[in-house]
Amino acid sequence: MQVKHVLYLSDVSLIFCEIDSAGLKSIFTHSLTDADYIDKFQRFLAKHQPESFSIFLDVMGEEFKHEKIPHIGGKDRELLLDRKCKGLFANANLTWRKHLYREKTGRKDDVYLLISVPLPSAVEHVFDALMQMKQKVSGVYSASILERDLLSALPTSPQSLTVSRILGSSPGKKLYRQTFMKEGELLMSRVTSISGETHEQVFPQLLSEVERMRHFLSGTRQLDSRQKLDVLLALDDAESAQLLQQQADNDKVNMSAVSLDGIAKNKKLGSHGSFSSLAELLLAYVSLKHVKPHFKPAGLCDSFQTKHAKGFVRWCSAGLLVLSIVAASVIIFLAKSEQAKVDALQAGVAQLESHKDVLSASAQVTELEPRLMKQIVDLHQLLSLYQYGPDRVLSVLSR
Repeated sequence: MQVKHVLYLSDVSLIFCEIDSAGLKSIFTHSLTDADYIDKFQRFLAKHQPESFSIFLDVMGEEFKHEKIPHIGGKDRELLLDRKCKGLFANANLTWRKHLYREKTGRKDDVYLLISVPLPSAVEHVFDALMQMKQKVSGVYSASILERDLLSALPTSPQSLTVSRILGSSPGKKLYRQTFMKEGELLMSRVTSISGETHEQVFPQLLSEVERMRHFLSGTRQLDSRQKLDVLLALDDAESAQLLQQQADNDKVNMSAVSLDGIAKNKKLGSHGSFSSLAELLLAYVSLKHVKPHFKPAGLCDSFQTKHAKGFVRWCSAGLLVLSIVAASVIIFLAKSEQAKVDALQAGVAQLESHKDVLSASAQVTELEPRLMKQIVDLHQLLSLYQYGPDRVLSVLSR
């Protein structure tokens, strides 16, 4: 298969990956806290010159809203959604919306999921560098939005909290994402920063953050208190096992491990290696399954769209050329067929002309003088006058 590339950006790390039939591999990694990360990344791009790539955002500060709007269509709906996003997310860099359903009672409004994604200053600097170098970026993806696509591969649950590890880290800090789903829909996702290096230092804090998230969901009435919260650990096997060992008894939480290999097989990614984190699996998913980008920021994706448009024009030109050649071949074939018919007709005409000449040559022409012709006519008239034909005989007998 063709090698594909994706740039992973979190609040602390920049990771450039390539994906082929063997799986996902990191070919450039750098911390966004270092002062020279832009220079080193630009030198890397200048050396490797990737044809095109997508960007995967796994950052803090995303906001989630479920909003109702009147059931209207066309440009009016788009204008209303734009105003709604600007009013709710005034400082957002990127916004995304998805129609969920239409109410069955009342005004029967449309319900939309609206998400805003802020860009940390370090990520904005990366975007500026990419635009300066005119890199061909096909689009931008959000990790939290992509987790919606994995819902069918996760254990069925009325309300679940998926815990996953964010790739990369800064010294003494690790990042984890908690994504809350209820009744098959994404309600919120947040990134948690935890201090520590070892699992013994990190996991007790992570469990505390999970409990803190449960309290927040319960306090905002997003959690059904009559049912347990299913906490799904989308980590590697060793991390999940150790975290389950440290879990304290809790009658409001049901914690279990989720097999990343099982998710990969469900999404038909099993032939592309194994994955140690949910983020790695999502990187492979967007690259191999041709998922439509969530965002195409102006300026950042212009070079790719120009390249794509030129490729489309070239493809159309090649197609028109092939069609022209085929049409010309058909016309030539038909012309040859018609020419063969004309040649056959001309041969038939020539044969008839020849036959006419033969008949003309063999015909006997008797020439009579005018005086003799007159005598013959007069004699015929005289005979006709005095002869007794059947009509005259019958006329006499009838008397």
